[in-house]
Amino acid sequence: IGSRERKPWEQANGAIGQPAYGIAGHRLQMKLLVLDRRPEVTSISVDGSVEFQELSAGTDAPQSASAGDLSNRGYSQFQPLVIKSSKLRVEKANTPAAEIEIVGLPATAKHSAVDAHVSVRGMSIRAAALKLNRGTSHMSIDSPGELEMLVNRDLQGQPLAQPQPMKIKWQKSMELDRDRITFLQEVKVQGNGAQ
Repeated sequence: IGSRERKPWEQANGAIGQPAYGIAGHRLQMKLLVLDRRPEVTSISVDGSVEFQELSAGTDAPQSASAGDLSNRGYSQFQPLVIKSSKLRVEKANTPAAEIEIVGLPATAKHSAVDAHVSVRGMSIRAAALKLNRGTSHMSIDSPGELEMLVNRDLQGQPLAQPQPMKIKWQKSMELDRDRITFLQEVKVQGNGAQ
């Protein structure tokens, strides 16, 4: 049984074309599994002013990034996944069934709460905490939150001439199950003619 040597055109995280990520925070912990002399990240834990950003394929992460500066450096020419939070946990990171937990900063006597923020491809979500499963396309939020996105159809399902912004706020929970989103309690929709 032999091992395969990495080709010069391959990135550390796999072949060219695979996503790369920049991570900044006060404390970063990672667990690695070495298979065929190649390390794979199996879990990630980041605490304190977390910023996690998808970089365009083939782009290296900055050598030294402080929290908050990854999105200002032009590493991506598309709308990348960006997570800003107080805590980020990823389990089974090297599998399609990765489990992701994103937590904002809770309120204390000295400061008010700051929601976690996730944005990707024209969509933005703010909430106290989010749980995602990459493999099942499932996300749950068990707190008030806000979703902003561009829509190409009106509330009656008719096509729009150009995409329009829509904002949805809720007070209890939100659940995404593949292509179905359910909002509970005091749901308010703004934009595209809705109020």
